[in-house]
Amino acid sequence: MVMKQLSWKVKSKKLLLFRIEALFVAVLGILIFVGSFFYYYKVLKFPSSLWATLFVVALFVVLYYIISMVIKHIRQAEEHYLAQDTHLEITKTTKKKLVQVKVPWKRLNHHKLDKTFLGGYLFTKDKKRHPLFFNTKNEMVKFENFVKKVMEKKR
Repeated sequence: MVMKQLSWKVKSKKLLLFRIEALFVAVLGILIFVGSFFYYYKVLKFPSSLWATLFVVALFVVLYYIISMVIKHIRQAEEHYLAQDTHLEITKTTKKKLVQVKVPWKRLNHHKLDKTFLGGYLFTKDKKRHPLFFNTKNEMVKFENFVKKVMEKKR
């Protein structure tokens, strides 16, 4: 028996950083640490190069966080997903714009979900890619089971 519908909402205000964004910031922080340490230690021959390097990395992280919060406050983005037996409705809302998309399951060609970064996409037969975002791993598992049941029913 297939579930009739499944729904979840992703609010960017609620999330501090998406997991992939946090990984990106960590990698950039490491690169900034290595680059600035090399610069202060080798080029400038600065005696307390470790402290200067840590200050530069902390400044980068704080600036990134502040800019991210300002952008989230300005955009006020939210995505709502409603999976039904026949289609998936995706509603993307920002402060000035509302976009609604219906993806029929019969047009679905491929789907991919990433449990590490809590995201994924649907790829339809008309070559359109629809990104998906989740708040928790539990939401993702429920959606994956829902899609499997719908796809079995489709065959």
